[in-house]
Amino acid sequence: MVNELLIVVDVDEYPQFRIRNGGVFVYALNLDPISEIEMDELDYIDSNDFSAAHGWDRDDAYIGNAHLMYDGYDNTYRLYVTEITSGLFVLDFAHKFGSRELEIITMNYVDLNKILQANGFHMPNDAIFLTVTHTSFIYNQYLEMENILVTTTNFHSFEFTLIYDDNGHIISTVLHRVYYRYGYYTTRNYVRAGNGYMAISYIIPPLVEYMSNYSRQVVALYDTMDYPHESEKGYSERYMLGAHTFNHTDQCAFGFNTTYDFRTNGTRMGLVIIDGVSKSLVLFRQPYVGVFHFKEPLLRNYCRYSRTKG
Repeated sequence: MVNELLIVVDVDEYPQFRIRNGGVFVYALNLDPISEIEMDELDYIDSNDFSAAHGWDRDDAYIGNAHLMYDGYDNTYRLYVTEITSGLFVLDFAHKFGSRELEIITMNYVDLNKILQANGFHMPNDAIFLTVTHTSFIYNQYLEMENILVTTTNFHSFEFTLIYDDNGHIISTVLHRVYYRYGYYTTRNYVRAGNGYMAISYIIPPLVEYMSNYSRQVVALYDTMDYPHESEKGYSERYMLGAHTFNHTDQCAFGFNTTYDFRTNGTRMGLVIIDGVSKSLVLFRQPYVGVFHFKEPLLRNYCRYSRTKG
């Protein structure tokens, strides 16, 4: 839910099979006190809409996931939608409060494969683009710049810097950071980012699950902050800060929260994980800046910032 709008992503359970295209439902709050309907469906954004995106020349687009942002200054929304084989669509649109229509302002397409290949990353045949989320805005006096994170199955996750002109068109896209995945584990279609951190869920591949006693699911924590002199390759690199494991592959829900810390008169971050199988709640808390403490029975050790493997 963003402002008065809600999106529901219609994506197949196994999007890599390309059984159906999928799309994004856009709903708005119904403020009619007499109506029994709480949400009005405004639009269904799918492959037909993406045909208008500059640079997109394919007949069909298969949706991986989507993320919605709101700009209160311009009173506009920005919808990021991943296309599983090619990259990313970015739609800017406006919505008047109480209206049942969307006004599309711009529609951009970014070929992420092309950018990755230019940096020496070639997507495996069994890898697809999945989840997308927003990580940060970058202040620039002349251009609009922001960082977005895109995950993939069977490959790493990548953070890109999008640069826009005054009309909202993307004029450049740069690979900003690589988040190396956990071993050969498969990425779930679920990611959360906030206040300098990112959490992602991995599951063990089915063929390995029945042949080993390895952890079935891993919820991994990375940091998304920038540090000086770490981009000798043109992009920065991240490995896991820490993780919590589960002995099942059912989807766990998780997200970040910020609470007041009376000891420092400031705030500290926490990662909350809800496990529906064991009906338990997991909390990673940050007692002070730079350290996440993984309390029992959650994780057993401290986890400090690390920009190197391990």
